[in-house]
Amino acid sequence: MKKVLCVVTNDLVQDARMIRICTTLHTSGYLPVLIGRIKPHSLSFEIDDFQWHRMRCFFSKGPFFYAEFNLRLFFQIWSRKPDIIYAVDVDTLGASIFGGSILGAAVIYDAHEYFSETPELIEKPFKKRIWKWLEKTLIPKTDQAITVSVALAELFEKLYRKTFTVIRNIPDASYENVPSFEERQKGLIYYQGVLNEGRGLEQIIKAMKFLPNMQLCIAGEGDLSEELRNLAAKSQGGSCINFVGWQSQEALFELAKKAWIGINLLDERSLSYKYSLANKTFDYIKAGLPALHMDFPEYNHLIHQYQIGWVTKSLQPEVLAKMLQQIYDHPNAWSVVQQKCVQAAAELNWEKESKRLLEVFENL
Repeated sequence: MKKVLCVVTNDLVQDARMIRICTTLHTSGYLPVLIGRIKPHSLSFEIDDFQWHRMRCFFSKGPFFYAEFNLRLFFQIWSRKPDIIYAVDVDTLGASIFGGSILGAAVIYDAHEYFSETPELIEKPFKKRIWKWLEKTLIPKTDQAITVSVALAELFEKLYRKTFTVIRNIPDASYENVPSFEERQKGLIYYQGVLNEGRGLEQIIKAMKFLPNMQLCIAGEGDLSEELRNLAAKSQGGSCINFVGWQSQEALFELAKKAWIGINLLDERSLSYKYSLANKTFDYIKAGLPALHMDFPEYNHLIHQYQIGWVTKSLQPEVLAKMLQQIYDHPNAWSVVQQKCVQAAAELNWEKESKRLLEVFENL
């Protein structure tokens, strides 16, 4: 049985994609070990299907963090001696490629995002150039490459002259009934994910003052946690905004089932976001939750194919409020979209998507 070391720099509790991938590898005859981080306020993590290890780093961000993480990762690779290294995003590639070359291990690169084009680097040209150089230098050295959307795959193939297999982050098939319109909390707007720059969270908080008959639930934490809570507390609609912090995958699904509409709002200045296909997209679909997405290629394609929500071209609070109010005022149209979500969930599931993952491993 081949040993696979799967590596991410984030907290494992919130990484449903990697839990899903490692579980699939385990049931398919591989021996996966998932390596990630544990942070001061991390939730407990208990998975019995495969091995895992959480590294406690001294530094939490910046160049010292990446240096420390890759140094620790190299020793993990050296001590565990995997046959395959599954490296998620370019910030894990340095140690993965170096360690893999010494041990003769194959390296699979999984691009969850266009790392050098994330919002955090838009105003930091020097750091951006460093990450672009690392991408250009390291990605071509990998044995197989994966990404989460067709748009990113096409972009990466032009940049790095390397084939990328698209494996979307789709949840397992669900056979339980999702709540109907009458069973949901009408007017409950729901966001799940990291509270970072460029995710439209400031704008939706500001939009709430125009929506007195609605509530906003935000599930997650991130770099903007304190700033967003302060903004909500000072805003006119702050009493209708609830931050619930990090939640387990099961709790997130229950929250989504209670909500009336999901939101996936992103800054178009970030190419990583423009070509993304966010994890929450399919979580919303599984919960039978219609959602408002950005007018970006992947979301347009999904909505054209399955009619599972709406798109907006603007992040202006007034525009968002107007769109949400229009959806609120037409419950029959909402019900049609919800049924489309239920139908799409029957077709979009990990059982089908995981076949492409196993093909990548078989082709090594």
